[in-house]
Amino acid sequence: MQVTRLTSRAPGQDPPDCEAELDGHFSGVEVTELVDQETLEQSIRATQQREAGGDPTKPEVFLLWDRAQLLFELQARIDAKDRSWKGGPYERYVLVIHTDEFSLDRETVARFLQGATFQTHILTDVFLGLSFGTDPIFRLDLLPRA
Repeated sequence: MQVTRLTSRAPGQDPPDCEAELDGHFSGVEVTELVDQETLEQSIRATQQREAGGDPTKPEVFLLWDRAQLLFELQARIDAKDRSWKGGPYERYVLVIHTDEFSLDRETVARFLQGATFQTHILTDVFLGLSFGTDPIFRLDLLPRA
């Protein structure tokens, strides 16, 4: 995908977070994160307690995601962003979901996404990006919501 003329939108003018020409199409681009908040908060508390010289009441942890949980959480993020956007009109409505989740490596995500589809109203493209690994971007299969 060729990205040109990428510009951030002013505070309070989102969604979307930015606008760009994507393959020559004027597009709105919204970005969100996929993280298990409870797991993240426990790890942060444990790290802070350890750095302060104490023993954490609960240890640092990471979530071992399963397919059902990943698909549910992806659809939840799509649903949260799949609404009226300011600006435009856009030819493409793009959502980029980014994750640093340790157990979501390329092979696992590819296996979990096999055969999965996600429903949208206005979103035309949804991408899942991993922080590490080779070829870390997935384009999700979308179906229009009835």
